[in-house]
Formats: sequence, structure tokens, C-alpha cells
Amino acid sequence: MPILRKKDINFFYTINKAKHNDQAETLILIHTNITDHTLYNSILPFVNDHLNVVTYDLRGFGQSDRGDEEITIDLYVEDLKFLIESLKLNSVYIAAMGFSGLVALKFSILYEKMVKKMVLMTLACFPEEEYDLIRGHRSLITSHGSYIPTDSLLKKTTNLTEEQPEYGRFRNIINKTPLDLYSKIMGLTLYTQPIPFMNETRIPTLILSGERELIFPQYLVALNAIHLKHFKYSVVPNASSFMMIDQPEMTGKFITEFCAMEKQDVYQQDEIACTINEKMRLYSESVYLEGTKRKTYGNHIQVELLHSFRVEVNGRLITKGWNQRYAKQIFIFLLFHKTASREQICDTLWPKMHLYTSKKNLRVYLSHLKSILDDSVLVVDREHIYLNGEITCDALELIEKIDKALYNRDDEEKARSTFEIFSELQSVNYLTAIFDDWFLEKRDNIESRLIQLAVWTGQWLLDTKGDDLAEDFLENSLKVLEDCDEIYNLLYQISPSWLAEKEKSLGLGI
Repeated sequence: MPILRKKDINFFYTINKAKHNDQAETLILIHTNITDHTLYNSILPFVNDHLNVVTYDLRGFGQSDRGDEEITIDLYVEDLKFLIESLKLNSVYIAAMGFSGLVALKFSILYEKMVKKMVLMTLACFPEEEYDLIRGHRSLITSHGSYIPTDSLLKKTTNLTEEQPEYGRFRNIINKTPLDLYSKIMGLTLYTQPIPFMNETRIPTLILSGERELIFPQYLVALNAIHLKHFKYSVVPNASSFMMIDQPEMTGKFITEFCAMEKQDVYQQDEIACTINEKMRLYSESVYLEGTKRKTYGNHIQVELLHSFRVEVNGRLITKGWNQRYAKQIFIFLLFHKTASREQICDTLWPKMHLYTSKKNLRVYLSHLKSILDDSVLVVDREHIYLNGEITCDALELIEKIDKALYNRDDEEKARSTFEIFSELQSVNYLTAIFDDWFLEKRDNIESRLIQLAVWTGQWLLDTKGDDLAEDFLENSLKVLEDCDEIYNLLYQISPSWLAEKEKSLGLGI
């Protein structure tokens, strides 16, 4: 078994010699999270004719050891350097997917002379203002980080069906991935911005996206690749995230043709055409830069929603019109959804009403809401409806605090954050401004996370600080989480007589 040893870590790799070229250059294929080197098995026949192909298992995946070092992008960058140097390779081509695309970008910046060209597939890129939504979605689909949603991931990232052998094979690979490693790598993938790396690298790069991509939307990556001179962007038809599985021959052809392509200057004899081309590139760049500047909005929207309903826009308190024409319901919906379509609002707020009727009514409701807020605050265009401004909202801040506390690995800080959250809530009477089904579902989701925090903190206090502090905290948490069986059970473990004493104090004892 081919193994490279770095300190105490074994790295598994394969070398596939070119079939028709004894002097072939080398292409390194790097897999992503939840997979191993066999991710590229299907495209090997299509890239191996004139290129030597190296695959390897990333640290912690497949047959490679994990080691004790902290998982970072830089750690995987140095692993890649070790692989190239150990195999005595010169400058190489790199094709990488997802997380390993970030590794390849960072590697190309630090070790520019070791890379000829790169092909980056399914590169994740989200604006920072969407991170809270993404964290919430991750928490939901992984049941608060307690498992890997294997089947859901496979169905969203490939065209495979359960009857196909490859589905079962990849299912087994995913299920072997350690949960904490999956969570760490996914966090690095989702919350690391590739755009600064794209701007800094000088290596010719092809970005490939699947036509059916869902979980890693490619809009921002494509927008940047279009105006950067050393980047190209292409779409693989009828493919999802794992394009090398869905369209192996086509993906392989994209990779080999890009690697083999000699740099050719654009036809220069038509000076006007060249000028127009460059102006359009610069225009695309200016549109992107102008769009990013607009993140600093002129409007400031301040909302209190936890214990009451209070809205200020640019320092002006708005008190009238909220209880008419669904103004409050639509406004709160837009608070929790950065942007929404008419269909989404209608389906959520009036699910039993015919869509034609609800959309017709929505025009009137939006006109009323505009009159309450201000024309510049509520933006209604053909496709989207959204609040245009810098939004400060106590409820959204609470959700962010809960998420941070749940995933905090520092026990002291996690407990301290939980104390602050429950002190802020104080009673069960929070988030009661409206009673729409979607909002009640949102509240239930928050409550389930609060229960998780309360039980963890109670157990931690019991293990580290003693019975009295744990009992006091849990009793106080019941002010927010009434009739919570998990908390009652933990209190009963601490003091079997607690329940009887509580009933007696309430006059319920026999």
C-alpha cells in the first residue's frame, strides 16, 4: 500500500502513469469533505491518457491518519506541499473540489512556482450576512450537529439514485467520516471567503460549477471569475456538486483541455473589439465592487421583538398601521428572511388561499407597509421583496447568541453565555408578537435549542460546581422553559425530593 509518512502521520496516495506519454506532466486530484481519493475513480480514464495522475486521502479521511494537530486550511496546505516534495514532482496541475479548492487557492499563493494551473470545482462562497441563515440550516439538517445527513447530502449533491451501486459505495464512505471532522471541515468550507484568495493568486484557474448545484450556490464565485483576468468560468450540464460522478467524461475533458491549452493572446488587429472587451470586463468588475459597497445602507432599522413589538426607522418611532393589512406579519417575515419572493410570502402567510388571490391582496398589503416605513426601506422589485437597511433586532441577536453558545467548545464560556441568554429571556413570554404557523415553528426551534443549552449547562454545573448551583440554574431555567421533562428529570437526579418539595410549596402535595 503506497504510504508517505510525515512525522507520525501516514498519508495514502496513488499514482496513475499516463497511458500514452512517457514524459507526461502531473495532475493532482484532491477530494473534499465526507469523501476520499476514490471520488475521482470515474474520471481517471478521461484524464489519464496524457497526464500522470496523483490522488491521495486528505488527513483524517480514507486511509490517511488524522493526527493531533488542529484542523486548519494551512495544515492541509502544508500536507499538499509535503506530498509534492516527497514524490519529487515539479510544477503540477491541481484539480480540487469544495474544501480542497480553498486549500489549492491558499497553496497557489504561498507556493506559486509549484503550480501550473488549477481547476476548482464547486467552490463555496457566501456573503457574510447570510452566515446566520446557513448556521441555522446546518443545525437543522444535522439535528444540532449530532449526525451527518448522509442520504440528504447524496441526493442534493449527485444525480445518483439509491438503486445504483455507486450510491451505496459513497454512502459507506460518508458514514465512515468522523462527525467532529465533518463539522470542522464544513465550517471551514462555509465560512472561509475564497474571493480574497482568488484576487491574490496569479495562477491561471478554471472554475467549474454543476448546472444543478443547490447547496453551494455559485453566483458570487462566477461573478468574480468573470472579471478576474486569470480566471475562467464554465458550467457542467446536468451535473450537481459532484460533477465528476454525474458527468465524468465531460468533467475530465474540461480539466485536460484547460491543462493542455497554451496561453494565446486575444486577436489584437481589431482594436475597437479589444477595447470593448476590456471595457466590459472592467464594467463587470465595477458592478461587483459597487454592489459590495451597498452593504453600508443609508437606512437603520431597529426592532424590538423579544418581549414587545417596537420599530424605529432612522430614529423615527413607528407606532401606527401595524395592525392593519398584515403589516406586522409581513414585516416580521422579512426580518427573518433576508429576501423573499411574492410566492414565498403568500405560501407561508396564507397557505390555504389561492395563489392568484393572495398575490393580488399582497400588492395592497405591500403598498400599505411602504406607507408605514418609507419607500426606500421596503424594496419591491419584480422578483424579490426585502428590507433595505442595516437591521438591528434583539430576536435575531438572541438566535445568534444561542447558535454561538451551542457550538462553543470552551465550557466556561458556553455556560456563561447560557446564563446571559436565560437572564435576557426571564420568562416564557418571549416572541409573542404574532402567532403565524411559521413564526411558532421558529419559536419551537429556538426553544429546543434552549433546552439543549439548559440541560448541558445544568449537567456541567453538576459535574464541576456542585448540586446547589446546578439546582438553582435549572429552577431558574424553568421560568423560561415551563413543563420541560428533560430539566425536571435532571433536577430529580440531583434531588429526588425536589419534585415533592416543589409540589408542596405550590400547595399540590398530598
